[in-house]
Amino acid sequence: MPAASQRLRIVMLGIRGFPGSLGGAENFSEQTATRLAARGHDVTVYCRRYVLEEWAKPEVETPGRLGHLRTYRGVTLKLLPTVRSKHLDNILHTIQATVDSFGRRYDVIHYHSMGPCLLLPVAYWTRRARVVATAHGLDWTRAKWGGFAKGVIHAGEYCSAHFAHVTTTVSKALEQYYKDKYGKRHVYYLPTGVEMNPSRKLDKARRWGIEPERYILFLSRITPEKGAHYLVEAYRRIRPPMKLVVAGGTMFEQSYTDTLRRSVKEAGLDDQIIFTGFVTDEEMEELFSNAYLYVLPSEIEGLPHSLLQALSYGRCVLASDIEACREALGECGYTFRSTDVDDLTKQLARLVENPDLVRAEHDKGIARVKREYDWEKVTDRLEQLYTMPLA
Repeated sequence: MPAASQRLRIVMLGIRGFPGSLGGAENFSEQTATRLAARGHDVTVYCRRYVLEEWAKPEVETPGRLGHLRTYRGVTLKLLPTVRSKHLDNILHTIQATVDSFGRRYDVIHYHSMGPCLLLPVAYWTRRARVVATAHGLDWTRAKWGGFAKGVIHAGEYCSAHFAHVTTTVSKALEQYYKDKYGKRHVYYLPTGVEMNPSRKLDKARRWGIEPERYILFLSRITPEKGAHYLVEAYRRIRPPMKLVVAGGTMFEQSYTDTLRRSVKEAGLDDQIIFTGFVTDEEMEELFSNAYLYVLPSEIEGLPHSLLQALSYGRCVLASDIEACREALGECGYTFRSTDVDDLTKQLARLVENPDLVRAEHDKGIARVKREYDWEKVTDRLEQLYTMPLA
């Protein structure tokens, strides 16, 4: 096992790749990997080739003629191909990455998310390295998975509890879940963090015909469990004097997005409800900076990073009352009963009609994320978990 003072050789597996706004696991990996690299550690992250080729930022560099490698802020990004399928993409890429990693010695092997953790026993029993697993949410509860896929993810969850030297969870609720279900000793709460970026004036985002403080924002992956359809229906009922921006994209849920768009068109609201698709970092910062209200109607979350981002920009947040959202909000924001469109409509109308309630949330949200979700503190704790003695 690595000593606390040494330069660690770390590999991360189980994510789609970064940099890019693809999801919570990708954001967590990007923020911690780049900070670990800046502290002198040797960090490698396995990425899916198509993700880097389609969504990589300009700062990503290709060293020499090695087309399978990229570098980003000191992190080596190793690209491997996979099958672009909802059911095969993740597991096939993680199998390849696990096998490929055997060609190099690592001190820490870090798997992200429950599905990829199915490969943990291979690393646990065959590698002389600390094996770490991070649970970003109860992935088997997502509506998109059928029975067989849920079973595979359940097995990955079991492996994350029994075949990792250290298991981390992004929320306190997940930490308690692991302790209650598995009696797991080496499980630790390690939340996602938030970058405190300055507010931006509307510039690039003006192409969607929006004005500051004159739109309600939903910004997340467009998947059924994120609940955008509840928000669209609530907006249709009250038709407030401001637009609704549904920002984000999806890889394997296009039929859901198409259904949302059809419902908006049928309601005659296609000039009021705007679907942006994937947004750049700059556009995302502009959207958060200038929104009147941020709404997250999720049915399932690990720790909702987009909610924390909204708080970091001083936005008032209205979220479903699931445990993960309540944990992230703390004393901030407002909630409605999860999946209850009537209650969402009521709470949304109340906040639209009472701007003083919305403005009162500005300083509270910023103070909370500075206090609880600082990336440097998160990286400090991760570094400790990588090196601390295990009983």
